[in-house]
Amino acid sequence: ARGGGWASCWGQAIALAGLIFTSFTAADLAISSVHGLATPSYIAHHLAFITAGLIIRGHCMLPYNASILLAMEVSTPFLNYMLFF
Repeated sequence: ARGGGWASCWGQAIALAGLIFTSFTAADLAISSVHGLATPSYIAHHLAFITAGLIIRGHCMLPYNASILLAMEVSTPFLNYMLFF
């Protein structure tokens, strides 16, 4: 029997948020590297989160932990904006 209800809805929402976050992190790393803004620690940080995002998304595991990781990184776009202005 297939699961449904609120758990399925939240699981799909977390999976989509994880996919968006991993994509943003990969694009952020590429753009920052091209423009010479990436430091070694910045690259290591982004590679770690891209790797974690791919593992979590690829194996559909740990949705609660994944949502906590996403919540910790919610400030990333705003920090990048502050770096430019």
